[in-house]
Amino acid sequence: MGVRKILLIVGSCLALSAAAQAVAAEPIVRNQLFGLGGRFEASLTPAFSVFDKYTRHMTISAGLGYFFNDYIGLEFEGGYAVLHGDRSLLKEIVSTAVDTLQGIKKLPLSDLKYMTWFVQGGLVLCPLYGKLELSSELAVSFHLYFVGGAGVADWRYHQLGDALPDDFERIEVDYGVKPTFYFGGGLRFHIARAWSLRLEIRDEFFYDKYEAEHKVATTVEPKTITDFNHVTLVRLSMGWSF
Repeated sequence: MGVRKILLIVGSCLALSAAAQAVAAEPIVRNQLFGLGGRFEASLTPAFSVFDKYTRHMTISAGLGYFFNDYIGLEFEGGYAVLHGDRSLLKEIVSTAVDTLQGIKKLPLSDLKYMTWFVQGGLVLCPLYGKLELSSELAVSFHLYFVGGAGVADWRYHQLGDALPDDFERIEVDYGVKPTFYFGGGLRFHIARAWSLRLEIRDEFFYDKYEAEHKVATTVEPKTITDFNHVTLVRLSMGWSF
């Protein structure tokens, strides 16, 4: 599961890179019209999760970054998941596997935990600058960028109660603040000297180990789950540079 998610993110970043190079009407120039060096950037970012099997998220975050030059910077960000929880797919699995799950409260599945809040920071790399010619009168400048860093986040998990299968009870267990990492990439479109719009895909993940349960014949036995828990977000960020 973790390998597939990583390949999806890497593939998306490569696709963004290829698209950026395809639409650039001019070669990279040294004097960028919308340079980033020596500037701060404040941002507000709504986001929603994609690719996730069992959980869903809608987050809002605020951040502050500083660029040492046109190619490298630092960012710090804090956010909260205004919507978070289980996807309907998980309920369908529970509803259609009553006999198999009878007596089990901690499902033996990976990627079950969801994120409620996070604080993190990392590097921003901007290797490509170009222009998108929308018409002869309108050209939009953009940066292709990549991000990566670490922080902490609150991760939670619901175990199953006894009411199966229609309206199963969810009991919150195994929650806490975990070291969390992220990486991703996107395009920053410059609207004006001070304003920009970022379209980004980002993977948030941490190494998870918890005790679940599974059935051996008719006996419920413990099972240790070890895997990277991922939440992949599509982010649309409005930035103000100063």
